[in-house]
This record gives sequence, structure tokens and C-alpha cells, in this order.
Amino acid sequence: MSTVVGNNVRTLRESRGLSFEDLARRAGMTKSGVWMIEQGKSSPTMTSLEKIARALSTPVSELVREDAVTQ
Repeated sequence: MSTVVGNNVRTLRESRGLSFEDLARRAGMTKSGVWMIEQGKSSPTMTSLEKIARALSTPVSELVREDAVTQ
């Protein structure tokens, strides 16, 4: 599941032209926290998922989808 979430976060972040720093700042998280999630090295908490989803203007469900994100 961590890999799915990480891939989805990275895809959505990149599609919005955001850097790690941009997403971290918008989500109120550290750059390393965002990086760990994107790399699948950390399983995000529900709070982290909600912060990231809000920062990416997308529902949490898009972050945990098993199929590829295409937005």
C-alpha cells in the first residue's frame, strides 16, 4: 500500500508542477516526510494523507487508488 500511495502522490505532485518543497509547505509537512511517503519508505497516517490531499486539491481516495493516477 505504501508504494501505491507514494506513486500516486508523486504523480499528482508532478502533474501540478510542485516540488517536494512546495508540497511539504502546502501540506505543513517536512520535505523528508513527503520524500519518505513518495519512496514508499513510510506509511502515511490518515492525518498525513488528509494534509497531502488538501495540498494537492484532491480527495484522499485518489491517493490510495490501486490503479494509475492520470490527472
